[in-house]
Amino acid sequence: LALFIRCLESWFRVSSLESILFLDHSSNKYFRDMVLTKRNQTKHDQGLHGERKLRYFQQQDTTTKNSFSLSYTTEISSTRSGAMLLDCISNKKGSVYHVLKVGARISPLETLFFYLIPILFLLSRFRNFFLWNSLCQIILFIVIVQIPTWVTQKMSYVDIGWPLGLMVLATNALVMGDDTLWQRRWLIGGSILAHGGRMFFGASYLFFPYTFPKGDLSRYQYAKHRFLEIDGMPSSWWPYKMQHDTLQQAYANMTVLACPIMLCAFASNSKSNYNISLHPLEIVGFLIWLCSWTLEGIADTQKIIFGRTAKL
Repeated sequence: LALFIRCLESWFRVSSLESILFLDHSSNKYFRDMVLTKRNQTKHDQGLHGERKLRYFQQQDTTTKNSFSLSYTTEISSTRSGAMLLDCISNKKGSVYHVLKVGARISPLETLFFYLIPILFLLSRFRNFFLWNSLCQIILFIVIVQIPTWVTQKMSYVDIGWPLGLMVLATNALVMGDDTLWQRRWLIGGSILAHGGRMFFGASYLFFPYTFPKGDLSRYQYAKHRFLEIDGMPSSWWPYKMQHDTLQQAYANMTVLACPIMLCAFASNSKSNYNISLHPLEIVGFLIWLCSWTLEGIADTQKIIFGRTAKL
C-alpha cells in the first residue's frame, strides 16, 4: 500500500508539472499560429474584397484574441493554483506540511492515510475498545506529556508517557477482551504490559526529578534542528510542532500498536473461531519475544554501567 501511494504521488507530481509546461508551450504556439493565419487571410481578402472585408476580419481577430486570452488566463490560473497546492503539501522548505507530517520520509499521501486510520476502527467491531482506549491515552498524555512539554519546552517527557500508555493499552485489553480467548489475551496483554513497564520504570528512575537540566535528549534536539534549519520553519512554530510530535505517540497507542492486541484479545464475528487453542507458532513467537525482551534489558543495563564508568 505504501509503495502504491508513493507511485501515485510521483505520477501526480510529474503529470502536474508536464501539464504546466505543455499548457505554456502549446498555448503560446497555438496563439501565434492562429494570429498568423488570420493575418494572412486578412491580406488575401484585402485584395479580393477591399476595406469592408478587412475591417470585418480585424474585428473577428480582436474578438478571437480576447476570448482566447481570457480562456488561456483562466487555464493558467487554475494550473498555477494546483501547483501552489502541491507546494503547500510538499516537502518544500517552509511548507506548512512540515508541521503536520508524521515522519521525515513519509509522503503527503501516506500522511493523509495515517490520519484516516481511526475511521477504519470506528467502522469495525473494535469501535468500543478503540474509543475507550483513545480516551485513556488522551487523558494520560495531556497530564504527563503535553502540559509539561508546553511549560518546559522539552519533549523528553514523552519517554515516560509513551511506555505508560502501553501499559494502559495492555490493561484495557486484559479487562475488556473476550473470555473465550483468555490465553491469547493474557499472552499479548502480558507481553505489552511487561514491555511498557520495563521502559516506564527505567525512564522514571533515570529521568528523576524530571527537570532535564542538561536539555532535551539528543534525538529531540535533532528534531528541533531539522524542523528549523532543514525544513526552514519559523521558531515560533516549534512549540506547536512539539505538541504534534508527542501526540503522535499517543496516536500510535490508539491505532497502530493497538491492532495486534485487538486481533488477539477479541474474537471474530465467526463462531467457528471461538475457543481455538494456541498454535505452536504462537508459542514460538512468544518465546522469541521473551528472549529479545531479556536481552534488551541486559543491553540497557550494560549501557548505563558503561556510561557511568566512562564519565569517571
